[in-house]
Amino acid sequence: MAANSMVETAYHYIREQIIRGDRLPGSVLSENELAAEMGMSRTPIRSAVSRLEQEGYLQALKNRGVLVKDIPFKDMLDTYEMILMLQTASIDLVTEKETAYDLAMLGERLRLQEEATLQRNYEAYVDHGLAFCKGVIGAANNVIMLRVFDSLHDKFKQAAMVNYSLTPTQPHYSMTALNQKIYEAIRTADYDEAKSALRSANQEARRRAVRGYM
Repeated sequence: MAANSMVETAYHYIREQIIRGDRLPGSVLSENELAAEMGMSRTPIRSAVSRLEQEGYLQALKNRGVLVKDIPFKDMLDTYEMILMLQTASIDLVTEKETAYDLAMLGERLRLQEEATLQRNYEAYVDHGLAFCKGVIGAANNVIMLRVFDSLHDKFKQAAMVNYSLTPTQPHYSMTALNQKIYEAIRTADYDEAKSALRSANQEARRRAVRGYM
């Protein structure tokens, strides 16, 4: 395997573990252990770790390995708020531009999220929920909004997966009910109702934050 290919493999492997919450914030990773786990030398591992440090996922500890960085609670809340705001703004743009929603695609994403909720498959629930959000935003036909969403996607997923792991007794899966409301409002062209649901979700997230969980 070429050197660059090994770096990419190591990078995506470690990054995916962090985003999925398999490596929780506060965990200390060993380059030697990662190299043995992946069957490669430390050189591509070191390059992958350096890249993940630049992206804010890891922090090198002198002579102690690499730390999975904590996710500030306010960052979690602000990321969720921005995703809600992007959807709200996109609804206004859809109205102004008279563009159309892909209801078949949104309905399928919602169906898959509902299925994941029933199966208590939290990762699939998050993935399909975010795909639904992207579908709502994409209807505005604004590439910059989509780029902003894409830049938030993995950070939100990591925060959601970590929060789920650390608060098993708290209620989860609330995004399914929200997306059901949004879909029905969009289907009936009741865009004010869709925006109202998004605003209510933001207010509820802040109330939950006061109680110490998302």
